[in-house]
Amino acid sequence: MSDTYVCLLEFSTATLRIIRLTKKEAKEAASCDDFESYLITLEDKYSFNLSKCKYMVSDGLDIVINNFNKSDI
Repeated sequence: MSDTYVCLLEFSTATLRIIRLTKKEAKEAASCDDFESYLITLEDKYSFNLSKCKYMVSDGLDIVINNFNKSDI
C-alpha cells in the first residue's frame, strides 16, 4: 500500500497543509463512500477547518517551490 497524502489549502490564512495519512486512516478513508465526510473527522487531530479549505488527495507527493530562498520558508 502506497502512502496517501491530503493537501489542504486554507484560503482564509493562505496555509498549505500536507497530511500523510497513517495506514489506519488510509484504510478507513478507502472504506468510506464519502471521503469528504471522513476528512471532517480529522479536523481536530490535524488542526484545520474543511469548510475553509480546498483539498486534493494523492498517492504520491512531489513538492516544487519556485522563487523562494530557504530563509523564506
